[in-house]
Amino acid sequence: MWFGLALLLLCPQDKPKQDPRATGVLTPAEQQSLAKKAANWLEASIELEEETRTQNRERLRTKETQAREAFLKEWDSREKAKGSLLKHLADVRAIFATALPFKASSFTGEIKLIQGRKAEEPSYGIVVPKTYRATEPMRCLVSIPSWNPERKAWAAPADHFTETWKGSELAGDTIFVLPSLAKDLEFETIENVLKDADTELERRRIAAVFSVWGAVHREMRLNLDRLILDAGRGSSAFAVRLATYFPSRFAGLVLRWPADPGQLRLENLTGLPVLLVANAETKANADKLAAKLNELQPGSATVLEGKGAYPYAESKAEIAAWAKGVQRDLFRAKVTLAPNSNLFKRGYWVAIGRSEAIDLPDPNRRPFLQVEADREKNRIQVTARGVSDFTVLLNDSIVDLDKPVTFVVNGQAREEKLGRDLRSMIREIVKVRDATLLYCSSFGMVVPQQAAENDKKDGGGESAR
Repeated sequence: MWFGLALLLLCPQDKPKQDPRATGVLTPAEQQSLAKKAANWLEASIELEEETRTQNRERLRTKETQAREAFLKEWDSREKAKGSLLKHLADVRAIFATALPFKASSFTGEIKLIQGRKAEEPSYGIVVPKTYRATEPMRCLVSIPSWNPERKAWAAPADHFTETWKGSELAGDTIFVLPSLAKDLEFETIENVLKDADTELERRRIAAVFSVWGAVHREMRLNLDRLILDAGRGSSAFAVRLATYFPSRFAGLVLRWPADPGQLRLENLTGLPVLLVANAETKANADKLAAKLNELQPGSATVLEGKGAYPYAESKAEIAAWAKGVQRDLFRAKVTLAPNSNLFKRGYWVAIGRSEAIDLPDPNRRPFLQVEADREKNRIQVTARGVSDFTVLLNDSIVDLDKPVTFVVNGQAREEKLGRDLRSMIREIVKVRDATLLYCSSFGMVVPQQAAENDKKDGGGESAR
């Protein structure tokens, strides 16, 4: 069955979705005052971190200390009057949303080709609308150019952009990043990602996409809750794998040449919006993948019949309408992790520590972790298989940190009183340049021994991995 336009027209438009769990106690003026001081602190922290000359570091250390003390003085004053600010996510978001420093620049809205400064740095195309401002986060769309089987080469970024997104509804308010791909870099075929050769090739593929996006991320203020990955002929299967490696990175996937997912574990994509644009040749693969994704969470995958020839320039309006409606929920209540690589075992607010290898013959022994938070009961329900330990990163959107949190791991319950830590949250924000990582509490937990023994009997177990 073809889904598509009717569903797309029901998608919400590009308005921020308000998080009903996020509360606030500060006035706009109080938020702005703290935001200004936070920006001074983070800018000074980054300058100090990046400076290597000893003669300058002492001056920058003094600057960072003064900026930090100014922020903390006002923060402490507000907390004395209104209680813990970290529990009010609306205030924390407002304070840190634009705290990271970015340079103001002007752009034309036309594609610009950026050449790598070094041999190991890839080239790419970028389109930045005239409306971009360094003070306002903007949606970003990474579009992997298509493979041309006749020319046996990847499309040039400029040609690919013209055929896919130029002139669409997204063109005025979205930053487009288009990697320039080496002719010998093949994306789809993978026998076993655990083999050394396949692991190295997969790393090259990831770097070809993420190193380019990372370069843009360091220079421009991106709306990381609206990062979209677009892939087509030659890279759609890779895009699905990439999303399973980094499930909390993307707001949605656009697949213009859906591929059979094969034995790939898809649980990490539970609830991730996916648009599959298909033709007669790819319809069977699109329907198969959509069915698997919708079985994990109904309504997350949509199949759209592509109009005209691939890559469906005549479907720009429908694809853009879908893309405008997707937004990441970094603090979703339920997270499922079923890793497809021993290298990538985290997503959203959950990280697997030691676990069984993912290539065990018995699928029931491969690592699996499902964590579900019930804020009303202040309880976190955990199902762990083939996992020895895990860590959760929390805030008051997920649970109420004023109260003890009950963890129920494979049926065994324990209660923990957790605190909030402003400095650790800010260190993480500065380290990865991501002001959306508003986790003020973390807790690591070993899967209870009895639960682990039961898991062994059922086909699970532990290892030192």
